[in-house]
Amino acid sequence: MVGCAQAEDSFKLYHWLVTAAERDSLMVLQRHAEAAGLQWRDVAREQQSSFAGYRQELRRQLADNSPPDAALVISSDVQQLAAEGLLLELDELAETEAWAEVVPAAVQAQARYQEHWFAVPVNLHSTNWIWLNRALMRELDVPELDTWDDLILALDKARAAGVVPLAIGGSAGQHLILFESVCAGLGGPEFYRRVFMDLAPSRSDLVLLEKVFARMSELRPYAGTLDPAIGWSQASELVRTGQALLQVQGGWAMAEFMHYGQEQGRDFECQRFPDTQGMVVFSSDLIVLFNPPEQSIGARTAFASTLMSKDLQGELNVLNGATPARVDVPTDSFSACGQKSINDVRMGGMRGALVESLAMTGANPASPRHAFYDIVSDHFRGVISDREALARLQLLWVRGSTPLPRTVLKGAKTSDLVGQLYDAS
Repeated sequence: MVGCAQAEDSFKLYHWLVTAAERDSLMVLQRHAEAAGLQWRDVAREQQSSFAGYRQELRRQLADNSPPDAALVISSDVQQLAAEGLLLELDELAETEAWAEVVPAAVQAQARYQEHWFAVPVNLHSTNWIWLNRALMRELDVPELDTWDDLILALDKARAAGVVPLAIGGSAGQHLILFESVCAGLGGPEFYRRVFMDLAPSRSDLVLLEKVFARMSELRPYAGTLDPAIGWSQASELVRTGQALLQVQGGWAMAEFMHYGQEQGRDFECQRFPDTQGMVVFSSDLIVLFNPPEQSIGARTAFASTLMSKDLQGELNVLNGATPARVDVPTDSFSACGQKSINDVRMGGMRGALVESLAMTGANPASPRHAFYDIVSDHFRGVISDREALARLQLLWVRGSTPLPRTVLKGAKTSDLVGQLYDAS
């Protein structure tokens, strides 16, 4: 494969790796690709106002018949692109290298379409993490955040000390990551799976969801102004520099801390969101390869094989705060946070406690993902009440997961929405 790769033109990977720490990860990918004989060409694109801009640009390239060789995508993209016949099938390579024996079943489900491999999973990013400033933890005597009450106590201490309790910006993506962690902690994996993965909530699930929104309302006063200018990496900076106590964010936040020379246990700490211990809400970074001219298959297969190597997955995920997609990668070089994540993934896979992130993947390809974004963010910003937020979520399920236009949701009366909710239930 290396011999085939060396004869090819430059290899183009389209991706969203644009923060300082993400660029560190990109350098690992480039070095390993070049070692396999690929002539690397970086085609990173600064994201627009949202992830939608990234996906739209990829679609434009496909429509113009000028796709990259490979692209970084999420699981719903794999399903759609494979269904359209645009992706290179990787079954032969996967069989030769025994991917099915080393990749957790939950991750395989993201990388396969109709039982065929169409993507290379390079990691699992867990979202139900809390990242804390270690110096503030000591100063404020913050306990281990095992329960909801522990979390509220810590936030109260930070507010009393004049420190930002919860670092979070105004973007809907950050709000949805917080929301899914609250859901996981309050309801556990089976509740989460029914509501967001199966899209089939029970009557008792609706009662529990009302409590979820009540908890989100309880967190709102600790979040400050919810400034739209504060992205997730800026929120990480607030924690890193001691301006905020904690942040609820995916494992990629750890990469930001480490990029600036910080160490877990000395400068920052990681904990599972209260009551989600042993549960992993996750997304995977998946790389797909587009159907090439016949002479390009060697280069693309070589790249896929390189991505699945234990060496690359170990080095890459030490840097980016994620868990390798392979369960057989040595863990010695990972931090305590990284080793905990790896252990949680391995144990969670055996117990059925790995669930897909609603914020990062939609949890279900048919999920009205962007409608969830709007509803959860409107609620967290105080635009709508707990009960109205629940009613609007229920309308999505009642209508067969077809999202209502946001203008309709904003114009609807709360009483009408709640009436439809309970009539449907």
